[in-house]
Amino acid sequence: MVNAIERYGDGYDYYFFGGPTMLGDAPALRLFGASQRIVTGVTPTDVPSALSRNSIFIIPSQIERVEKQLSHVGTVITNRYPDAERLVTGEKENPQLILYIVSRIPQPIASGGQGAAESK
Repeated sequence: MVNAIERYGDGYDYYFFGGPTMLGDAPALRLFGASQRIVTGVTPTDVPSALSRNSIFIIPSQIERVEKQLSHVGTVITNRYPDAERLVTGEKENPQLILYIVSRIPQPIASGGQGAAESK
């Protein structure tokens, strides 16, 4: 997980879904606290409805089997952010992490719709 954070750097917020047994305040993750925002998620309801900047959701591959409440977190992420890129790290026979990379945040349309501010 530390390798993934180092690879993508400061340009992202990180959401770590490890369930109640693997919290994001582990010593290895605290090393990055000064330069990145790391948020721990325990259930799919912790997936934010909006992102303030580019984000990466990190899910240990085995956690979906161990923590039943996280079995559908990937579906929640891709439903909420359909343009998310899914990346599995590790070997095919032994996957380590599932990353969902949301690097394009849709901008809201101004109230009144397109052209509302145009004058004739």
